[in-house]
Amino acid sequence: MDFPKVSDQPVEIVERKGTGHPDTICDALGEELSIALSELYIKECGAIMHHNVDKALLIGGIADPQFGGGKIISPIEIYLTGRAINELNGKRLPVEELAIETAHRWLKENIPNLDIANHVIIYPKIKPGSKDLVELFERFQLKGEIPLANDTSFGTGHAPFDDVETIVYELEKIIKSLKKTTHMLVKI
Repeated sequence: MDFPKVSDQPVEIVERKGTGHPDTICDALGEELSIALSELYIKECGAIMHHNVDKALLIGGIADPQFGGGKIISPIEIYLTGRAINELNGKRLPVEELAIETAHRWLKENIPNLDIANHVIIYPKIKPGSKDLVELFERFQLKGEIPLANDTSFGTGHAPFDDVETIVYELEKIIKSLKKTTHMLVKI
């Protein structure tokens, strides 16, 4: 079937979840962990080894907000899960520690008002990869080739933002900068 481009239709709806949205946080933490694991594997193995850490769950905490303050009753819980090689030739690789470290770093950089030490608990639940996928990566590595995918994926796609998506994205950046400015003014 042939459909007109969304931007050529009379109505276009754009959903943009901001930095603090649970879906955005979970996706970002999974991506950051994948990058960190890739760097670890290159350092320790000379190649990116099989891993799949794109599953995350954020369970919101409980707060008692009050004008000018409030308190956290129960912290946010974040589970980072998936598969990753955590041992190589008898040497343990710090996969779970890396998950906590990268999560803390991203949260501190992107949600600076969050008290990570007291209001967030990270639970890494990462197990070794399936034997078949680990062996596939090792076969490619021995040949000096790069695997075509990190999992069962066979391709990806990307399209540039259209005008409405660009406007929504730029508006989000402006709102975020206003929040920072307002927060700084309140401190002064």
